Amino acid sequence: WVIGYDTIYALQDREDDGAEPEFETEKPQTLWCCETGQVATSLPVARSIQSFNQALAEELYAKRSGAGGRNIPDLVRARLGVDIERGAAEAAGNAAGLSSAIEEREGYRIERVELRPEPGIVVPALLFLPAGGAARKSAVLYVNPAGKEADAAEGGPLEAIARAGHIALAPDLRGWGESAYPIARRSYGKSNPNYQTVMRALLAGKNMVGMRVGDLLHAFDYLIARPDVDQARIAIVGKDNAASLGL
Repeated sequence: WVIGYDTIYALQDREDDGAEPEFETEKPQTLWCCETGQVATSLPVARSIQSFNQALAEELYAKRSGAGGRNIPDLVRARLGVDIERGAAEAAGNAAGLSSAIEEREGYRIERVELRPEPGIVVPALLFLPAGGAARKSAVLYVNPAGKEADAAEGGPLEAIARAGHIALAPDLRGWGESAYPIARRSYGKSNPNYQTVMRALLAGKNMVGMRVGDLLHAFDYLIARPDVDQARIAIVGKDNAASLGL
């Protein structure tokens, strides 16, 4: 009990001023159950939960078909659903697979190509052909999610490629540019122009990345099949979300 400002403790009928007496504490080492105070560092056979998890993860990883970088191309194809067998994409137009030139510019011309990577699918593209130069030229496959027209203006990146003497092919992979799905004014998900195409792809057991990679591979095969392209010198440029497709 407490009286006024003077503190008096009553414990078992003994008066005490509350001051703690001096006493010798035990050293921490005397309270340890093992030499270092930690089982993991005291016992040579001790294992932590993390070590069990790591061992299990390594065991499971070794059983995966892609462990150690094995079978990566096949696994990527399987995940994307890309056909293993490929060939030059069919192109609409004359015997060369081209329509007439849609524009003549200084040092190069632009032609329109309609690639058909699979039945019922048309991938429109612009082909930039430099004037003169070697019979076989290096080529650039140029992909921009904003569409083939985005960088096709005079003074743009595609013109720079063509004037440098390279053939450039800029396709509108499905869902992008001219290939984009028309969004109804009141359609659900209209804020994302890819929404309806992505949903329909999933219903068909496909995915947008895989279908776009398929279009891109066929565009690559189309370049390889052209007699004016040096097959050993074909590069790819993927802007924004097309960068992952390029990889």
